[in-house]
Amino acid sequence: MWRRPAPAPGGPAKPWSGPPRPGDSVVSTGDEIGPEEIWQEPASRLLKRLATNPSGLDTAEVQSLSAVHGYNTAATATRSPLWLQFLARFRNPLVVIYLIGVTVAYLALVEIAKHVFYRFIAER
Repeated sequence: MWRRPAPAPGGPAKPWSGPPRPGDSVVSTGDEIGPEEIWQEPASRLLKRLATNPSGLDTAEVQSLSAVHGYNTAATATRSPLWLQFLARFRNPLVVIYLIGVTVAYLALVEIAKHVFYRFIAER
């Protein structure tokens, strides 16, 4: 188990089960091996600790473990439809404000262009 550095006096150390974080001290507790110690451990001892052998599982072990845990398949990610991904972009209020501003500016530009065009036609 990884432990964070000791807190202020009087407070217990909180256990952390994840990888060491910057500033953490690595402490091997009980029968565990620290991350730096693994690289120094002989392969035969690691295989013994993991209760395995260099050739891996035999067919009978694979079948019994598959019956208990299921087959080792990769999880497939379900993707949302493309139109939902498109609409999800508009959840941000800044995007909506930007689109409203662009629409107002476009409509104003169209009106200005109409007046300029009509004035140009009227002068001819």
